Amino acid sequence: MNYYGSRAYATVSIDAIRDNFYLLKNEFKLPLMMSVIKSDGYGHGIEACVDALDAQTDWYAVANFEEAKKIRNCQSSKPILVLGMIPLEHSIEASQLSISCSLISLPYAKALSAYCMENGIQIDCHLALDTGFHRIGFRAEDIEEFKKDVDELYRLPGLQISGVYTHFSSAGSAVQADMEFTNLQFERYKAACEYIENTIGPINLKHCCNSRAAVDCPEFHLDMVRIGLFLFGLGPDDYIKKIGLIPALEWKAKLVDIKEIEAGDSVGYSRAFIAEKKMKVGIISCGFGDGYFRSLFRCEKPLIIVNGVRCHILGKICMDYMMVEIPEEIDSQNVEVVTLIGKEGSAEVSTNEIAEFVGGTAIEVTSQITSRVHRVHI
Repeated sequence: MNYYGSRAYATVSIDAIRDNFYLLKNEFKLPLMMSVIKSDGYGHGIEACVDALDAQTDWYAVANFEEAKKIRNCQSSKPILVLGMIPLEHSIEASQLSISCSLISLPYAKALSAYCMENGIQIDCHLALDTGFHRIGFRAEDIEEFKKDVDELYRLPGLQISGVYTHFSSAGSAVQADMEFTNLQFERYKAACEYIENTIGPINLKHCCNSRAAVDCPEFHLDMVRIGLFLFGLGPDDYIKKIGLIPALEWKAKLVDIKEIEAGDSVGYSRAFIAEKKMKVGIISCGFGDGYFRSLFRCEKPLIIVNGVRCHILGKICMDYMMVEIPEEIDSQNVEVVTLIGKEGSAEVSTNEIAEFVGGTAIEVTSQITSRVHRVHI
């Protein structure tokens, strides 16, 4: 058998992740690189990411303390930043494991400082600035209000503030207004950093670039850039091919049965598909319980590759299975697996193609692949 397990699996290429990192670092002359591997490495698996990146990356970034611990359990000693707050009850362990947290607001910083003093610890932190994204971070749009908050922040004991960062809302957009707003965010960030450096002291690490900004805006590089989706060859298909990145993930599932149905027969829940002719139906062991979007049954494009041929989904996708049309010209006698994402012969289905239909993004598609889909690191 040429499939892994009995249902569905995703192959993750360690070499592709490693090669993408190397290309970005060298082709675009990037400074220190923080590998963003939150949401279990955008669905690729944190273990695979550490295997691929630990010899090269300067930092890691994740979304929560549990993900940071996973990296430490992979025996990595690289610095880790949690892009958000670490719950107070985990801050002692975070300090012991050299995990840095983000200071996202003054009330959180005060609570963290008090907890550190109560327990006799110091924790490394990066100050998050809100320069217009209006998500987490100290508001830096009004520099006078920002100065008051920062003056109070830097007097808090127990917090070792070693970095300052922000996040762009529209980096990579070709819309003039978005480009202007990105520049405005950068100017706000610079003004905030200049105030800190002029009145309090030097900032060890300044970082604001995500993947797209790191490639398109070298003037924003500063001390470090944060690379996420580009590590996995994700992003707009034309852009990814243009800069030479390689998609790291392919998604496969087992073809468990083939049935013949007659004209007038229905397929699946609510009899959403009615056959107009005699036809073959392939039963695929993957459904929305595996992270495949249920709404894709409405897609008019053929999305499932069977023996190198793209085939249509028939009827509503179930939790554990989906049904696809097997055209007569396909030799399915020895087919064991089908392709949901990736290449098979001359046929290909990309994450962006799926994302476009569901109104999402490539990283949304890979991040939604559930844990019961076995990751095979190759």
